[in-house]
Amino acid sequence: MGKFLEEIKSSVNGRPSVLDQILADLPKQDAADLQEALADPTISAMQITRALNKRGYKISSSVIYRHREKLNESR
Repeated sequence: MGKFLEEIKSSVNGRPSVLDQILADLPKQDAADLQEALADPTISAMQITRALNKRGYKISSSVIYRHREKLNESR
């Protein structure tokens, strides 16, 4: 997928999602770790939410749930 198409698909009402903004803000390795955690069903949405909140990112577990639903739909 091209970068522009990825940008279009990740936007909500013309804006990037909160999770996409966090991924863009994180250092590369941390973003890769977050992507891996998002894809890992053994790591709960609440664990991810707590870790992000601890780093100062305001995000709810429902964002993680919705992201995971989209991942499952695309498989």
